[in-house]
Amino acid sequence: MDPTLLSLALPALSLSSLVAAGGLYALTRRYTARAWRELAQAEQDFALRLRAARIRPAQREESDPAVAWQGFRKFRVTRKVVEDQKRETASFYLTPLDGRRLPPYPPGAYLNLRVEIPEVGTETRSYSISGGFTPEYYRLSIKRVPGWTDSSGKEIPPGKVSNFVHDHVHEGSVVDVSAPNHCPHFVLDMESDAPVVLLGGGVGITPMICMWEEVVTRQPTRPVWLFYGVRGSAELMDAADEISALHSMLRQVGDDQRLWLCFSRVKPELDEAGKVIGLAGGESENDLHLCEQSRQQLVVGQQPRVVHHYGRVSIKDWIWDVLPPNFRDTAHFYTCGPGPFMKAIRVDCLAKGVPERRIHFEEFGADSHDALTDVVDTACEVVFSRGGRSKSAAWEGWRRDLQRLAKANEISIRGHCGVGACGECETPILSGRVQHTRDPLPYEPSPGCCLPCVAVPHPDCERLELQA
Repeated sequence: MDPTLLSLALPALSLSSLVAAGGLYALTRRYTARAWRELAQAEQDFALRLRAARIRPAQREESDPAVAWQGFRKFRVTRKVVEDQKRETASFYLTPLDGRRLPPYPPGAYLNLRVEIPEVGTETRSYSISGGFTPEYYRLSIKRVPGWTDSSGKEIPPGKVSNFVHDHVHEGSVVDVSAPNHCPHFVLDMESDAPVVLLGGGVGITPMICMWEEVVTRQPTRPVWLFYGVRGSAELMDAADEISALHSMLRQVGDDQRLWLCFSRVKPELDEAGKVIGLAGGESENDLHLCEQSRQQLVVGQQPRVVHHYGRVSIKDWIWDVLPPNFRDTAHFYTCGPGPFMKAIRVDCLAKGVPERRIHFEEFGADSHDALTDVVDTACEVVFSRGGRSKSAAWEGWRRDLQRLAKANEISIRGHCGVGACGECETPILSGRVQHTRDPLPYEPSPGCCLPCVAVPHPDCERLELQA
């Protein structure tokens, strides 16, 4: 057994013995609510330590002091770059206060960022790492999430953390950051030489930038095509000129790489004289010229490394036709973006015969998860029990998961990711069965536990009791 894992497991042996003896359940029934929260926190801290120790074990010897840091670590923002003309996306370069080397991470990894917001409290969010590995710093590119009104007329409030970091986290600020983590099915295999197709919608481009930079740096002859979809050029991550994420990518394009910049809003805006002055979404007349130039190059059989294209990122409508023939049988497709965007990519790939094992998607937030899963309707009584008290609720499939059912019944279950990635919502199952709506799970819960943010009652279960 790995010595690091063994050292982490030893403090939990007494806890395991209690479980085996059946004594823990009897004891916790008499615990106060405060005592139970402390026990739950200790269990989650142990899970964080164990998970940190498991990240990239092959690299542990080289940078052992950094790999297994526990919980959160202090980082300073050494650079903040506004990436787009709309000033909605900013990149934060994070350097550890202790000055120690940072551990490597697989392309597609993310960090948990924790901040203290006045009058709100401590908030944690997961953000994809938006650059190839460097041992000196990590980079996160975060889009400001505005408030909006959904199709039913419900007012959705602005994102608390994204707006806070945009407005109050600057160069010199100190934030709490977890060790890198990743979803098992959303990691670029750097041992393979198979072609790669990256499809990013909006800020979903961030993990694609990481994958792109790792491939062009470490596997410069590996074929990789990236399709970057935005509504207009004002949303492209290129406003910071030479230090922007997009300019860095443009400098890296080689013979085996292609970068497609795709603008979905195409209606021209004209001045009084009828001259094209831009397009909806912010494109300039120059962008219009570049798109037309790319179109003409493709018509005559040329293969420009950077292609400007007006239209949505769509496998069905055009991307399948422009991919090299060998990509269709061997390429792996990675996609990240809004839920409907990813769902369309997945459905279209399957319709073209791409097997599920070559389709990889990254969910970020409950909205994207909802778009990729179906409502589960079943007649089940759900009981939330803690500290000798219990509250019962009928399962409502439209709520999508047990965490949202709990919230609707004023039961608090910790957790922030909404997609089964952070593990903070791990909850013991006292009786009954659940099924998780993600497979595989990014974070594997302990035996006898579930992740309520991506869990629903099993169709055969009539009564489910959770320790929450």
